[in-house]
Amino acid sequence: RVHGGIGSNWQRDIMKRKAQTKTKAVDRVELASSRTMSRFTASLPLFAIIPLAGFIVVAFLLVQRWTPPASMPLPHSSLSSSSTLQDHIPIYQVEIVRKLSHDGNSFTQGLLFDGKGRMFESSGRYGESSVREVDLETGQVLRSQRNPPQYFAEGLAEFHNKLLQLTWRENTAFIHDKENLQLLQTIRWPLEGWGVVYDGQQFITSDGSSFLSFVDPSNFTVTKRLLVTDHNGNAIRHLNELELIGDEIWANVFLTDYIARINPNTGRVSSWVHVPGLDKGPVLIPSEAFLNGIAYSQATKKIYVTGKLWHYLYEVRLREPPIMSRTGPILRR
Repeated sequence: RVHGGIGSNWQRDIMKRKAQTKTKAVDRVELASSRTMSRFTASLPLFAIIPLAGFIVVAFLLVQRWTPPASMPLPHSSLSSSSTLQDHIPIYQVEIVRKLSHDGNSFTQGLLFDGKGRMFESSGRYGESSVREVDLETGQVLRSQRNPPQYFAEGLAEFHNKLLQLTWRENTAFIHDKENLQLLQTIRWPLEGWGVVYDGQQFITSDGSSFLSFVDPSNFTVTKRLLVTDHNGNAIRHLNELELIGDEIWANVFLTDYIARINPNTGRVSSWVHVPGLDKGPVLIPSEAFLNGIAYSQATKKIYVTGKLWHYLYEVRLREPPIMSRTGPILRR
Protein backbone atom coordinates (compact mmCIF):
# COMPACT_ATOMS: atom_id res chain seq x y z
CA ARG A 1 0.00 0.00 0.00
CA VAL A 2 2.89 2.45 0.84
CA HIS A 3 4.66 1.66 -2.49
CA GLY A 4 1.41 2.22 -4.37
CA GLY A 5 0.91 5.63 -2.78
CA ILE A 6 4.42 6.77 -3.70
CA GLY A 7 3.89 5.54 -7.27
CA SER A 8 0.65 7.44 -7.52
CA ASN A 9 2.29 10.69 -6.40
CA TRP A 10 5.10 10.16 -8.90
CA GLN A 11 2.65 9.60 -11.73
CA ARG A 12 0.67 12.72 -10.85
CA ASP A 13 3.90 14.76 -10.87
CA ILE A 14 4.81 13.46 -14.37
CA MET A 15 1.33 14.30 -15.73
CA LYS A 16 1.51 17.80 -14.23
CA ARG A 17 4.86 18.45 -15.92
CA LYS A 18 3.53 17.20 -19.28
CA ALA A 19 0.50 19.50 -19.00
CA GLN A 20 2.73 22.48 -18.20
CA THR A 21 4.98 21.61 -21.16
CA LYS A 22 1.95 21.45 -23.55
CA THR A 23 0.62 24.76 -22.25
CA LYS A 24 3.94 26.47 -22.79
CA ALA A 25 4.19 24.96 -26.28
CA VAL A 26 0.74 26.20 -27.21
CA ASP A 27 1.55 29.64 -25.87
CA ARG A 28 4.71 29.72 -27.97
CA VAL A 29 2.76 28.67 -31.11
CA GLU A 30 0.04 31.29 -30.52
CA LEU A 31 2.65 33.99 -29.87
CA ALA A 32 4.51 33.02 -33.02
CA SER A 33 1.28 33.03 -35.05
CA SER A 34 0.34 36.43 -33.67
CA ARG A 35 3.75 37.85 -34.50
CA THR A 36 3.62 36.33 -37.99
CA MET A 37 0.16 37.82 -38.67
CA SER A 38 1.28 41.18 -37.35
CA ARG A 39 4.33 41.12 -39.60
CA PHE A 40 2.17 40.00 -42.55
CA THR A 41 -0.42 42.74 -42.13
CA ALA A 42 2.25 45.31 -41.43
CA SER A 43 4.00 44.37 -44.65
CA LEU A 44 0.77 44.59 -46.70
CA PRO A 45 0.21 47.90 -48.49
CA LEU A 46 -2.98 49.80 -47.72
CA PHE A 47 -4.52 49.01 -51.13
CA ALA A 48 -4.36 45.27 -50.27
CA ILE A 49 -5.77 45.56 -46.74
CA ILE A 50 -8.94 47.45 -47.79
CA PRO A 51 -10.21 44.76 -50.26
CA LEU A 52 -9.45 42.09 -47.68
CA ALA A 53 -11.56 43.86 -45.08
CA GLY A 54 -14.34 44.32 -47.63
CA PHE A 55 -14.31 40.62 -48.46
CA ILE A 56 -14.68 39.76 -44.76
CA VAL A 57 -17.67 42.12 -44.38
CA VAL A 58 -19.42 40.73 -47.49
CA ALA A 59 -18.85 37.16 -46.33
CA PHE A 60 -20.36 38.00 -42.95
CA LEU A 61 -23.45 39.56 -44.55
CA LEU A 62 -23.95 36.57 -46.85
CA VAL A 63 -23.82 34.19 -43.91
CA GLN A 64 -26.39 36.31 -42.09
CA ARG A 65 -28.71 36.26 -45.14
CA TRP A 66 -28.25 32.52 -45.75
CA THR A 67 -29.13 31.56 -42.19
CA PRO A 68 -32.05 33.74 -41.02
CA PRO A 69 -33.11 33.48 -37.40
CA ALA A 70 -35.58 30.72 -36.57
CA SER A 71 -38.04 33.28 -35.24
CA MET A 72 -38.39 35.05 -38.61
CA PRO A 73 -42.14 35.10 -39.53
CA LEU A 74 -43.23 33.22 -42.64
CA PRO A 75 -44.83 35.21 -45.48
CA HIS A 76 -48.61 35.06 -45.74
CA SER A 77 -50.66 37.55 -47.69
CA SER A 78 -47.55 39.12 -49.21
CA LEU A 79 -47.19 36.02 -51.38
CA SER A 80 -50.21 36.90 -53.49
CA SER A 81 -48.81 40.22 -54.71
CA SER A 82 -45.10 39.44 -54.92
CA SER A 83 -43.49 38.53 -58.22
CA THR A 84 -40.40 37.04 -56.58
CA LEU A 85 -39.94 33.41 -55.63
CA GLN A 86 -40.96 32.55 -52.07
CA ASP A 87 -39.69 30.00 -49.60
CA HIS A 88 -43.17 28.89 -48.51
CA ILE A 89 -46.67 28.95 -49.96
CA PRO A 90 -50.05 28.82 -48.15
CA ILE A 91 -52.23 25.74 -48.56
CA TYR A 92 -55.79 26.32 -47.35
CA GLN A 93 -58.07 23.56 -46.15
CA VAL A 94 -61.82 24.06 -46.53
CA GLU A 95 -64.63 24.01 -44.03
CA ILE A 96 -67.99 22.69 -45.24
CA VAL A 97 -70.75 25.21 -44.61
CA ARG A 98 -73.57 23.38 -46.41
CA LYS A 99 -74.04 20.13 -48.30
CA LEU A 100 -76.57 20.49 -51.12
CA SER A 101 -78.04 18.16 -53.74
CA HIS A 102 -76.53 17.95 -57.22
CA ASP A 103 -77.53 15.99 -60.32
CA GLY A 104 -75.42 12.82 -60.20
CA ASN A 105 -75.77 12.43 -63.98
CA SER A 106 -74.09 15.76 -64.68
CA PHE A 107 -70.52 15.48 -65.94
CA THR A 108 -69.69 18.94 -64.60
CA GLN A 109 -67.33 20.94 -66.82
CA GLY A 110 -68.40 24.49 -66.06
CA LEU A 111 -70.25 26.08 -63.13
CA LEU A 112 -71.17 29.72 -62.45
CA PHE A 113 -73.56 32.18 -60.86
CA ASP A 114 -74.85 35.15 -62.81
CA GLY A 115 -75.26 38.61 -61.32
CA LYS A 116 -78.75 37.72 -60.09
CA GLY A 117 -77.54 34.71 -58.13
CA ARG A 118 -78.82 32.08 -60.59
CA MET A 119 -76.64 29.02 -61.10
CA PHE A 120 -75.73 27.65 -64.55
CA GLU A 121 -73.83 24.51 -65.43
CA SER A 122 -72.18 22.94 -68.47
CA SER A 123 -72.31 19.14 -68.53
CA GLY A 124 -70.02 17.16 -70.85
CA ARG A 125 -69.58 13.79 -72.61
CA TYR A 126 -70.33 12.95 -76.23
CA GLY A 127 -74.03 12.45 -76.87
CA GLU A 128 -74.98 13.78 -73.41
CA SER A 129 -73.64 17.35 -73.31
CA SER A 130 -75.90 20.21 -72.30
CA VAL A 131 -76.11 23.65 -70.74
CA ARG A 132 -78.59 24.06 -67.89
CA GLU A 133 -79.93 26.34 -65.19
CA VAL A 134 -79.99 24.63 -61.79
CA ASP A 135 -81.82 25.44 -58.57
CA LEU A 136 -79.15 25.91 -55.91
CA GLU A 137 -81.20 24.72 -52.97
CA THR A 138 -82.65 21.55 -54.47
CA GLY A 139 -80.25 20.65 -57.29
CA GLN A 140 -83.21 20.43 -59.65
CA VAL A 141 -82.53 21.22 -63.32
CA LEU A 142 -84.88 24.12 -64.13
CA ARG A 143 -84.18 24.24 -67.88
CA SER A 144 -81.70 22.58 -70.18
CA GLN A 145 -80.46 22.82 -73.77
CA ARG A 146 -78.82 19.75 -75.31
CA ASN A 147 -75.74 20.13 -77.49
CA PRO A 148 -75.35 18.23 -80.78
CA PRO A 149 -74.08 14.68 -80.06
CA GLN A 150 -70.74 15.17 -81.83
CA TYR A 151 -69.68 17.80 -79.27
CA PHE A 152 -68.20 17.30 -75.80
CA ALA A 153 -69.19 20.35 -73.75
CA GLU A 154 -66.62 22.04 -71.50
CA GLY A 155 -66.24 25.37 -69.68
CA LEU A 156 -68.92 28.02 -69.28
CA ALA A 157 -68.73 31.83 -68.95
CA GLU A 158 -71.28 34.63 -68.69
CA PHE A 159 -70.82 37.76 -70.81
CA HIS A 160 -73.24 40.49 -71.90
CA ASN A 161 -76.27 38.55 -70.62
CA LYS A 162 -75.21 35.54 -72.67
CA LEU A 163 -73.47 32.24 -71.96
CA LEU A 164 -70.36 31.08 -73.80
CA GLN A 165 -70.00 27.30 -73.74
CA LEU A 166 -66.76 25.66 -74.92
CA THR A 167 -66.30 22.23 -76.47
CA TRP A 168 -63.34 19.95 -75.92
CA ARG A 169 -61.56 19.07 -79.19
CA GLU A 170 -63.93 20.45 -81.79
CA ASN A 171 -62.54 24.06 -81.90
CA THR A 172 -66.14 25.15 -81.50
CA ALA A 173 -68.00 27.26 -78.93
CA PHE A 174 -71.69 27.97 -78.50
CA ILE A 175 -73.28 31.26 -77.47
CA HIS A 176 -76.59 30.83 -75.67
CA ASP A 177 -79.28 33.27 -74.57
CA LYS A 178 -79.00 33.24 -70.79
CA GLU A 179 -82.74 33.62 -70.20
CA ASN A 180 -83.95 30.64 -72.22
CA LEU A 181 -80.65 28.84 -73.11
CA GLN A 182 -81.51 28.93 -76.81
CA LEU A 183 -78.52 28.69 -79.15
CA LEU A 184 -77.74 32.09 -80.65
CA GLN A 185 -74.46 31.48 -82.45
CA THR A 186 -71.88 28.80 -83.17
CA ILE A 187 -68.34 30.15 -83.43
CA ARG A 188 -64.88 28.81 -84.16
CA TRP A 189 -62.83 28.62 -80.93
CA PRO A 190 -59.04 28.93 -81.40
CA LEU A 191 -58.03 26.41 -78.71
CA GLU A 192 -58.86 23.08 -77.15
CA GLY A 193 -61.64 23.90 -74.71
CA TRP A 194 -61.31 23.23 -70.96
CA GLY A 195 -62.19 26.08 -68.58
CA VAL A 196 -63.18 29.69 -69.27
CA VAL A 197 -64.04 32.92 -67.41
CA TYR A 198 -64.86 36.46 -68.55
CA ASP A 199 -63.25 39.34 -66.66
CA GLY A 200 -65.37 42.11 -68.20
CA GLN A 201 -62.96 42.75 -71.06
CA GLN A 202 -61.73 39.39 -72.34
CA PHE A 203 -62.11 35.67 -71.98
CA ILE A 204 -59.44 33.85 -70.01
CA THR A 205 -59.31 30.16 -70.84
CA SER A 206 -57.42 26.95 -70.07
CA ASP A 207 -56.60 24.10 -72.44
CA GLY A 208 -55.20 21.44 -70.08
CA SER A 209 -51.67 22.81 -70.37
CA SER A 210 -49.67 25.13 -68.09
CA PHE A 211 -50.94 28.22 -69.89
CA LEU A 212 -53.87 30.59 -69.58
CA SER A 213 -54.91 32.18 -72.87
CA PHE A 214 -56.58 35.57 -73.25
CA VAL A 215 -59.18 35.73 -76.03
CA ASP A 216 -60.65 38.88 -77.58
CA PRO A 217 -64.49 38.65 -77.43
CA SER A 218 -64.88 40.74 -80.59
CA ASN A 219 -63.16 38.29 -82.94
CA PHE A 220 -62.28 35.29 -80.71
CA THR A 221 -58.55 35.47 -81.35
CA VAL A 222 -55.83 34.80 -78.78
CA THR A 223 -54.14 38.02 -77.67
CA LYS A 224 -51.82 36.64 -74.96
CA ARG A 225 -50.56 33.39 -73.43
CA LEU A 226 -49.54 33.34 -69.78
CA LEU A 227 -47.48 30.57 -68.17
CA VAL A 228 -48.77 29.51 -64.74
CA THR A 229 -46.06 28.65 -62.20
CA ASP A 230 -45.84 27.81 -58.52
CA HIS A 231 -43.76 29.67 -55.90
CA ASN A 232 -40.66 27.72 -56.96
CA GLY A 233 -41.05 28.60 -60.62
CA ASN A 234 -42.38 25.19 -61.70
CA ALA A 235 -45.03 25.14 -64.43
CA ILE A 236 -48.47 23.91 -63.28
CA ARG A 237 -49.97 21.56 -65.85
CA HIS A 238 -53.53 20.29 -66.37
CA LEU A 239 -55.33 23.57 -65.57
CA ASN A 240 -59.02 22.81 -65.90
CA GLU A 241 -62.28 24.49 -64.80
CA LEU A 242 -61.85 28.18 -63.92
CA GLU A 243 -63.57 30.75 -61.75
CA LEU A 244 -62.86 34.45 -61.20
CA ILE A 245 -62.96 35.32 -57.49
CA GLY A 246 -61.96 38.88 -56.66
CA ASP A 247 -58.75 39.61 -58.54
CA GLU A 248 -57.69 35.95 -58.73
CA ILE A 249 -58.40 33.08 -61.06
CA TRP A 250 -59.16 29.83 -59.26
CA ALA A 251 -58.32 26.75 -61.32
CA ASN A 252 -59.06 23.10 -60.73
CA VAL A 253 -56.00 20.98 -61.46
CA PHE A 254 -57.18 17.95 -63.42
CA LEU A 255 -57.17 14.60 -61.57
CA THR A 256 -56.36 16.23 -58.20
CA ASP A 257 -58.15 17.64 -55.14
CA TYR A 258 -56.30 20.95 -55.47
CA ILE A 259 -57.37 24.37 -56.67
CA ALA A 260 -54.71 26.90 -57.70
CA ARG A 261 -55.25 30.58 -56.92
CA ILE A 262 -53.57 32.40 -59.79
CA ASN A 263 -52.54 36.02 -60.24
CA PRO A 264 -53.80 36.77 -63.80
CA ASN A 265 -51.16 39.47 -64.29
CA THR A 266 -48.09 37.37 -63.46
CA GLY A 267 -49.27 33.75 -63.74
CA ARG A 268 -47.88 33.06 -60.27
CA VAL A 269 -49.87 30.75 -57.96
CA SER A 270 -50.33 32.76 -54.76
CA SER A 271 -51.80 29.91 -52.70
CA TRP A 272 -53.54 26.55 -52.95
CA VAL A 273 -56.93 25.27 -51.79
CA HIS A 274 -57.09 21.59 -50.83
CA VAL A 275 -60.51 19.92 -51.08
CA PRO A 276 -59.98 16.27 -50.12
CA GLY A 277 -62.37 13.51 -49.14
CA LEU A 278 -65.74 15.11 -49.87
CA ASP A 279 -68.70 12.75 -50.08
CA LYS A 280 -69.56 12.33 -53.77
CA GLY A 281 -72.51 9.99 -53.25
CA PRO A 282 -73.09 6.76 -55.22
CA VAL A 283 -71.30 7.89 -58.39
CA LEU A 284 -71.82 5.93 -61.59
CA ILE A 285 -68.17 5.93 -62.66
CA PRO A 286 -65.88 6.47 -59.64
CA SER A 287 -62.76 6.62 -61.82
CA GLU A 288 -64.07 9.78 -63.49
CA ALA A 289 -65.66 11.49 -60.48
CA PHE A 290 -63.03 14.20 -59.97
CA LEU A 291 -63.36 17.61 -58.38
CA ASN A 292 -64.25 19.94 -61.25
CA GLY A 293 -66.58 22.79 -60.53
CA ILE A 294 -65.99 26.12 -58.76
CA ALA A 295 -68.68 28.79 -58.56
CA TYR A 296 -68.58 32.13 -56.73
CA SER A 297 -71.75 34.09 -56.06
CA GLN A 298 -71.17 37.83 -56.25
CA ALA A 299 -74.57 38.33 -54.66
CA THR A 300 -73.79 36.37 -51.49
CA LYS A 301 -69.96 36.25 -51.59
CA LYS A 302 -70.08 32.47 -51.17
CA ILE A 303 -67.98 29.74 -52.79
CA TYR A 304 -69.34 26.42 -54.05
CA VAL A 305 -67.57 23.31 -55.34
CA THR A 306 -68.65 20.04 -56.90
CA GLY A 307 -67.32 17.41 -59.28
CA LYS A 308 -68.08 15.24 -62.27
CA LEU A 309 -71.02 12.92 -61.54
CA TRP A 310 -71.15 14.05 -57.90
CA HIS A 311 -74.48 13.85 -56.11
CA TYR A 312 -73.59 16.80 -53.89
CA LEU A 313 -72.64 20.45 -54.19
CA TYR A 314 -70.80 22.06 -51.27
CA GLU A 315 -70.73 25.57 -49.95
CA VAL A 316 -67.26 25.98 -48.48
CA ARG A 317 -65.07 28.58 -46.83
CA LEU A 318 -61.34 28.68 -46.33
CA ARG A 319 -59.99 27.61 -42.97
CA GLU A 320 -57.54 29.96 -41.29
CA PRO A 321 -54.63 29.89 -40.80
CA PRO A 322 -53.31 28.11 -43.89
CA ILE A 323 -50.57 25.50 -43.78
CA MET A 324 -47.28 27.06 -44.87
CA SER A 325 -45.56 24.59 -47.20
CA ARG A 326 -42.05 24.76 -48.63
CA THR A 327 -42.78 22.37 -51.53
CA GLY A 328 -46.48 22.94 -52.18
CA PRO A 329 -48.71 20.07 -53.30
CA ILE A 330 -47.16 17.15 -55.17
CA LEU A 331 -48.87 17.18 -58.57
CA ARG A 332 -48.56 15.15 -61.75
CA ARG A 333 -45.90 16.61 -64.02
